[in-house]
Amino acid sequence: MEDVKLLTLASIVLCVSSLCCGQCVILGDAFTFPEIGDCRTDGDRVVRQVGQGNTHLVAVRQDNLWTPHGQYGDRVHPSSSLRLERTVYTDTGVYEFICAGSGRFLIIQLSVVVAHDTAVREGDAVRLKCYHDTTRVEAVRWLRHGELVFERNVSSGKSSYAEGREGRGSLSAGGFKEGNLQLTWERAEPDDQGDYLCYIYTVGDKTGSCVSAERLKVSERQSPPVPYTPAQPACRQNVTEGTSMGPLASVLITAAVTVPVFTLFGWFLKSRCPDTSREPAAGSCLDVVRRHLTTNPPPRPQANGSPTSHSPGAGSII
Repeated sequence: MEDVKLLTLASIVLCVSSLCCGQCVILGDAFTFPEIGDCRTDGDRVVRQVGQGNTHLVAVRQDNLWTPHGQYGDRVHPSSSLRLERTVYTDTGVYEFICAGSGRFLIIQLSVVVAHDTAVREGDAVRLKCYHDTTRVEAVRWLRHGELVFERNVSSGKSSYAEGREGRGSLSAGGFKEGNLQLTWERAEPDDQGDYLCYIYTVGDKTGSCVSAERLKVSERQSPPVPYTPAQPACRQNVTEGTSMGPLASVLITAAVTVPVFTLFGWFLKSRCPDTSREPAAGSCLDVVRRHLTTNPPPRPQANGSPTSHSPGAGSII
């Protein structure tokens, strides 16, 4: 009989025992409260905020829909899940999820943290900052979107990584003693972008406390722009070259034309003029030409346009 009583008492304690769950959210982001998985029957369910002996009703679920209450009316929409659409800093505190049908409840420790924006380019080193008192810290965890990225067990000195991130991440060698829990790794990749939360676990603490948040943005590295050099038009180049060579070209062309002309003209005069060295009385070459033109004028055209016939060679100089 006593054994039956003890078994019944143990069942009652198990039924009303509390389950602790630490949650962290970045200021301004939405937050969905966790629930007891098998406690989804119709009935009153109350979520209350507990702090300094005061309680505030957040929402009540009836007919499988959550209805906000009081100051939460503008941040909780009727839905099958209890969700704060926008968190404020004063949302930090302890929440109690009560299953009205069975009497079970779940205690939730919510921390609202301010995120620091960190922007890097693809291939750059990443530094995610986190500082806290490490006097009684037993482990440090970095989570991204609720999944483990890196964990360091202080007592054993071992590090754990998420699948596919082996070796990508480390803490400062001597920073732990100074409260520096900064997570670093080399060569950022586009998939690294996201929200990172820093959790610390003290001795005997199984839920952990969220103490810092980093919002990482990784931008694509672009090649440096090639300087623009306008192409020089071919005709413009030729004109420029022609202008620079103009004086020399003009002299050469003039010499090439005038020298042969004067040479031929001198040869012509020499062939038609008598040798004045042997006939001094004949006069100069110009006098000979002048007398020739006087005695043999060129023929005048007739009325019909044809020249007057004369003996061959009568008016011909050649």
